[in-house]
Amino acid sequence: MRRLNGPIDVEFINRTFFPDVIVKDINRGRCFLWAYIAYRLYKNLKLRDMGAHAFVYSKDTKKFYDSQKSQGEADWKDLPATNFGVGCGCSKCALGKRKYKTAGKFRRSWKEMAKSFKVDWLKINQQIQDVLCQNLNSK
Repeated sequence: MRRLNGPIDVEFINRTFFPDVIVKDINRGRCFLWAYIAYRLYKNLKLRDMGAHAFVYSKDTKKFYDSQKSQGEADWKDLPATNFGVGCGCSKCALGKRKYKTAGKFRRSWKEMAKSFKVDWLKINQQIQDVLCQNLNSK
């Protein structure tokens, strides 16, 4: 899959894929979807989570991003939704930051949230592909 060159444009993702959602509310349950979309759209991003919150890491900027941090953070614990790295306090959050080598593993680990938000991965992937085609063809 072709991807956009960085840097990551957080506001573009927010307005394109979450037009009717308050930015802060994306991180209240849909962070996994935001991270997945960002990862699929842009080159050099890595999927990360810490139990209660999903986000991405840019190999280019060496920063962590979520829907609220358009400039990124050098330390993932500074993303507000991680609650300073503590998360919700559950045992899964206590494990700290996790890395994912594939989008498939990431999706499987967030399958319960995807189910509760009725995420149709085929539709999401088609939306991402449409945005990529539109942006790559306009350059």
